[in-house]
Amino acid sequence: MRRRVAAALAAGVLGLPASAAADGAKTYAAQCSVCHQVGGVGQAGVYPRLAGRAPEMAKTPAGRKLMIAAALFGMAGKLEVDGQSLMGVMPGFASKMTDAEIAEVLTYVAGLGAKAGGKSAAAFTAQEVAEARAGPKLSPTAVNALARGVVVK
Repeated sequence: MRRRVAAALAAGVLGLPASAAADGAKTYAAQCSVCHQVGGVGQAGVYPRLAGRAPEMAKTPAGRKLMIAAALFGMAGKLEVDGQSLMGVMPGFASKMTDAEIAEVLTYVAGLGAKAGGKSAAAFTAQEVAEARAGPKLSPTAVNALARGVVVK
């Protein structure tokens, strides 16, 4: 039930076709929620919250680059989120998910905890993901370095 509500919200907030939003929610539940938790609330000290942060990151070029790189290549190392130091490892999904699946998940995540009435981020596209996949392969620690350049208020 929660997945259907979240998918419907993502479809309405981000203007996605309901099927793409549902696919993103389903894939998030299967691949991401173990660490980032249902609703993207994160796990204290280990995995950052996505709710409320990802919608803001997805509005900037640097944030979009980070989100795509993290999904493709993973992320490892120390990270500062909400004034708290986190140390965790995220696997990359380049070998497990298609460009379209990653775009759908990132679009879903970009709607988690979005501010009501605020400007929503554009949906991620399979082309954006394909371009990043075709570019330089980043190590999880290099992706972590990208995160230091992304400021979320």
